[in-house]
Amino acid sequence: MKTKQLIERNLPFANKYVYMSITRGSIESGQMCTCDNCGKLITQMVNIRDEKTGKPYTIGVDCAETFVAAKCLYNNGQATDFQVDIYSYNLCARFITEVKAGCNILIDGWHAVITNRKEKQMRVFVNDLKKYFPEYINQTI
Repeated sequence: MKTKQLIERNLPFANKYVYMSITRGSIESGQMCTCDNCGKLITQMVNIRDEKTGKPYTIGVDCAETFVAAKCLYNNGQATDFQVDIYSYNLCARFITEVKAGCNILIDGWHAVITNRKEKQMRVFVNDLKKYFPEYINQTI
């Protein structure tokens, strides 16, 4: 397996950054910005802050993954962690892809459940769907 090449851009790896949250935007709604690290246009925005100065930055998921590999992005010590959130976000994104293809969402307690196009059951937490894809979960509640 090839290891990811770590390329330092605008935000130095020598600094420590604290992960705060992920925000999902879209080009259609105009919810997007440029990454404070690499300058690319992003819709999946990772909100971080410099540990020493407290200055906030918005970076893309790829840059956040690079920071994790460079060991300069850390958990905020309170509510959440980047790698847990990105896993949940990606799981919800695959789930919503199936919903867009016509699968119906069933709410089963804390979980939203579908049977995907391959006849396999998929489940995600309702709170994760509310956080990342509220327009789909609100239709079923």
